[in-house]
Amino acid sequence: MVKEKLIAGVDIGSSSIKWAIYYSANGKILDSGSIRYPHGTFDRDNIDVNTIAHIYLRLLNNLNDRGVSYVGMSTMAPILVCINSEKLPLTGIPYNSLQGSEFLQELDYDYIRKITLNVPNVQFFYQKIKWMEKHVKNILPATKWIVDLNGFLFTKINKNSEMPVQDVNTALEWGLLNHKTFFWESYMVENLGIANKLPELVSPEYSCEYKNMVISIGTVDTIVSALGSIGIDSNKFFISNGSTLCAGFVSENPLNVKTLYNDIYFEGKYLINGCNSQYSTILEWAERNFKRSIDINKIDMNPRNVIFLPYLEGERCPIFNTEIRAGFYGIDKWTTNNDMIASIVHSLAYLTVDMIDNLLMYGEGDRQFNGIIAGGGMSKINIGSVVAALTNLRYEIAGIEPTTLGAMLIAMRSNGMIDRYPTTTKSYGLKIDYEIEPNTSVLTHKKSYEQFKKYRDSILRILSEM
Repeated sequence: MVKEKLIAGVDIGSSSIKWAIYYSANGKILDSGSIRYPHGTFDRDNIDVNTIAHIYLRLLNNLNDRGVSYVGMSTMAPILVCINSEKLPLTGIPYNSLQGSEFLQELDYDYIRKITLNVPNVQFFYQKIKWMEKHVKNILPATKWIVDLNGFLFTKINKNSEMPVQDVNTALEWGLLNHKTFFWESYMVENLGIANKLPELVSPEYSCEYKNMVISIGTVDTIVSALGSIGIDSNKFFISNGSTLCAGFVSENPLNVKTLYNDIYFEGKYLINGCNSQYSTILEWAERNFKRSIDINKIDMNPRNVIFLPYLEGERCPIFNTEIRAGFYGIDKWTTNNDMIASIVHSLAYLTVDMIDNLLMYGEGDRQFNGIIAGGGMSKINIGSVVAALTNLRYEIAGIEPTTLGAMLIAMRSNGMIDRYPTTTKSYGLKIDYEIEPNTSVLTHKKSYEQFKKYRDSILRILSEM
């Protein structure tokens, strides 16, 4: 193993850029931090990718000055970035934008699943490109290349390359890649008229030189978070509790299940997962409407009669329905604001358990899962206690952002510092702050959780009949 190198992992998220520096000689994280975006950088239908690029380049320059040798990248995705002949961005349409959702009905679900491993969903590029053709007709003619956020950022540091590059793991989530050939599906790209606008496909370990460093393009944050949390261990769940709730496990094979998502993972494996992009916005919505700051760890976790169902617009949540809206159930004249706020926090735990339940239901064979490793700013003890009790699994809360650790591992693999990705990442800097064992006293939530699922199923039946 190469000694005495500084390796950095950079995670470009929806609200900030997080980073960490790892020292290979002693296996320790030396420093970490985050840089928040200016207000207005990210909204529902547009991301200011130029602002993100400026912040990212400043961070790279700082890492270079600190003697970092290798940098790995993790980015929120899919972000539809159209760039012109001068490699300037014309769009930055985020993964959870509903623009063009009506065009998803044009797709043959069985064909799409066969090609991409997944059912059509709002993350796909197909409907967003169709929407641009109809509503902003000047964009596509001016588009030289279509890339994702990490592909766009790479154009800023890899200036010697005429053709942009894009990692295959992220490209699969566009809905345009054939998972068997690892190449663009001709029927899809020709139908959209973009065959000559697509970038060269590369692995997440693909790298280029920038100043005194080597930068790896990395891949989508869901995959990188899993890598930093559980490595390639197939007996643990990872949970990412950030702006988006994601949970999943490593599998030898993809699963043909409508309610779960298949991502191309590392070492020839797949990541089976569910995601819900409105996770942290539930709390933001509550703080805005109840006009108070909410500390999750100070909320009374005793179950209430009122139940909050927060399925809003999760592009990869288990119900795959963008028409779902939130609602309170069981309100009566004795219900207080504190009851309603508590029910909102409880719902964050129920969302997580519901996702784990889906994963357990469709897990491979007789495999026994032995725990959960959770990371992200929304990983809290209160929520973890409920999740541990209702899933009967140990819940560990990471003390470092797993996406930055996963990005570091990609940089290490890219530069020959490791031969393969590890089964556990604890020897590479993963620190566990809290270990929560299943506690039967918290099983008082079981009744509320069952009611939560009944309300959800009732809404689904109503929607299916509309």
